Amino acid sequence: MYNIISRVFLILVIILEFFNLSVFNSRLNEPIVKYHNITVIRVIDIGSTIVNLALIISIWVNMKREKSNRAFFHTINVLFSITLLFIWFEIIYSSIYYYGGIGNHQGLPTDVNNLGLFGSVIIFQYFFNLLTFNQFLSYFKIIIYNIVFLLINILLHYQLLKLLTPL
Repeated sequence: MYNIISRVFLILVIILEFFNLSVFNSRLNEPIVKYHNITVIRVIDIGSTIVNLALIISIWVNMKREKSNRAFFHTINVLFSITLLFIWFEIIYSSIYYYGGIGNHQGLPTDVNNLGLFGSVIIFQYFFNLLTFNQFLSYFKIIIYNIVFLLINILLHYQLLKLLTPL
């Protein structure tokens, strides 16, 4: 079961990385280019891309091992935590400092590294998955707990979105 979960998160991180890399392929006449050329945002984009590549490699190596190594486990947790910090720092920075106030960031749900709030939902789901998987629960309970947490997770992120974009 752990191997299946690892594969799912590997695929999700690869998808998030695809969206991160698309930032570097923007045309000069697109309006988003001005935003992504700000030094702080550029550092976040590059850092997020590097961390995602490290995550992909770490998850892949961990899946190929016969027995899961605690060092890889901690590495993956740290990398996911850094990714989460990148997402929320960019959300807060772009909402407050760049656009001049809360609610002024036009593309907030997805126009942030790792698809913004969607990436945040995925990473919080990963951490919850670790909590439930370490318990001695049946697969059915693990699936039910994950579905319930996913719904709560989405609801909380939706409420955060409404808080950050009150207009």
